[in-house]
Amino acid sequence: MAALSADYMAMLRKELTDRYVPMLSPLLPNARPVQEQQDKQVARALSAFVLRHYLDVGPQTAAKAVIDDFNDNGIDAIYYHQSTETLYLVQSKLKPSEEFAQAEAQAFCAGCRLLIRQQFPLYSETQ
Repeated sequence: MAALSADYMAMLRKELTDRYVPMLSPLLPNARPVQEQQDKQVARALSAFVLRHYLDVGPQTAAKAVIDDFNDNGIDAIYYHQSTETLYLVQSKLKPSEEFAQAEAQAFCAGCRLLIRQQFPLYSETQ
């Protein structure tokens, strides 16, 4: 997929920051720098944005589906669309110029396997 132009990326970041970030659940407590946590919130908001526009759900509903955090096993959002009886698993990346990496795809697949096996490891700072 081609990278977004700087103008479009700026508009997208503003939309994510203004509309979705305030509705997201807080990140789990960690020792990361404040700027890194703020950047993570904007990146998390992309999953809500995608669900909102792809499934035509409200921003708050989409934001509630976001489970992304640091050390999260690759799944960024989970949403069950009742009318179509479809479970959506979302992995999103907000990168201005990088491609989706194989390691990211592998993390998503590992997260899906854990979900299917109903294995929900507890969050740990050491993961």
